[in-house]
Amino acid sequence: MIIEVPQDVIDRLNDQLKSMPEKAPDALRKTINGTARYGRKDIVRRTREQYVLKKAPGRIKAASEFESARGKYFQATIVIKGSPEPLMNFRVVKNGKRVAAKANVLQTSDLKELTTVKEGETLKAFVQKIENEDKAGNLSHHVGIFQRRPRSERGTGGRKRNAMKQLYSTSIPQMVKSDRVYPTIEADIKEELRRSLEEHIAKVMEGLK
Repeated sequence: MIIEVPQDVIDRLNDQLKSMPEKAPDALRKTINGTARYGRKDIVRRTREQYVLKKAPGRIKAASEFESARGKYFQATIVIKGSPEPLMNFRVVKNGKRVAAKANVLQTSDLKELTTVKEGETLKAFVQKIENEDKAGNLSHHVGIFQRRPRSERGTGGRKRNAMKQLYSTSIPQMVKSDRVYPTIEADIKEELRRSLEEHIAKVMEGLK
């Protein structure tokens, strides 16, 4: 996401500060950077309105990078990176004896039982704690939603570990770029850009009194 100033906004800035053009670049940079900081917060807010991602503020902030406008570079950039999120990071209900685990990703959707029929088998998802050991022999635990693979994919012997797979959902970049989220962020940023510009123009004018 690139925060840059439309020409009509630049024209207004130059018109308002025509008697002191040397003040315009600093006001423009402050406007862009302030809007970019607002945009990072707005990404969290708008994404949470649509998705039920657990610990969303921390996860989205960790997935974002920010490059501010500086010098003659009148543009700020927000980059969102990330891989598909484990389904366990959304709203989950553990499986019971007869029902599969349930989950939902969108705020507007209901919890859905995670069951797949493949090759004649009914494969139910379940919440499982997995123990991992690194090369140094240190143990760690990971809790996720898993589903058994069809018998034809499970393998034998050393390949038995492939008997089940972890379930994932959409990534944070995909959430932000979705039609549910991105248009609202884009509109918010355009509005904030103009509001912030007026604020910085006013500060420059106030300093002359």
